[in-house]
Amino acid sequence: MHRRENTVETDSGLWRYSITGDASETVLVLPGALGTRAALPLVDALCLTFRVVCVSYGNATTMRETTAALARILDAEKIRRTHVVGASYGSVIAQFLAFHEPSRVGGVALVHGFRVSPADAWRFRLAMGLGRVMPPRLMRWLLRRRLERMVLNPIQAASHMDVARWKETVSELSAALLSGDAVILQQRCLHDAAMHWPEAVAFGTGFAQRLLIVDSDNDPVISPAARRALVSAYPGATVKTFQGTGHLTSIVATEALAATIREFLRALPPICP
Repeated sequence: MHRRENTVETDSGLWRYSITGDASETVLVLPGALGTRAALPLVDALCLTFRVVCVSYGNATTMRETTAALARILDAEKIRRTHVVGASYGSVIAQFLAFHEPSRVGGVALVHGFRVSPADAWRFRLAMGLGRVMPPRLMRWLLRRRLERMVLNPIQAASHMDVARWKETVSELSAALLSGDAVILQQRCLHDAAMHWPEAVAFGTGFAQRLLIVDSDNDPVISPAARRALVSAYPGATVKTFQGTGHLTSIVATEALAATIREFLRALPPICP
């Protein structure tokens, strides 16, 4: 399937994105902290059914800047309304996009999703502070070790095949992430999200009925309490729990995840592209 790369200038700098497929309905994929490369297996699995726009985050430092940049991308591609799939960090952005641009969002799938609150803000301030004073080489080493331990251990514990391949994949993805200041930018956005999180009622009537929450029973990144909090925040949402896929469901169980998302979105009323 042909993939077209494009860029758009926004108030938060240049944003890059790709478009795969040419179906009438669009899915906007918002990757997690590991970036677009980690999202490509899911993009390729969805593009036979949907036109898939996958975003590489620019230099936004607030959620409002982020959602404004996403709206600019939709405008550039003449997309009036889209479904949204947000993974991990991208799930926070997906929720804010549904809040800031409700008329442009159809169905929403949150994969390994979570919510934040003012009580979480200190963690993001701490991460930003460490990022400013820690030598870049040491910071990259520590974050890579943490990523590999948290992401790969559940996969190994669940006896998935090709653990060595998953380790190599995560190492490659984390190297790309940790090569710049992406971590600090994400922490600044998460801090802003924590300080400005909208109440669930602000998302509008019927939002939960257009919401799919996908999690894993052994996700080491999103705690059981955080997973329960997300589900309880949106009564009536559809919930799908995968077994033993850790925080890598989109890579370990790509086809099953794509089928879950596809079935959910196709059951919704068609959206006008």
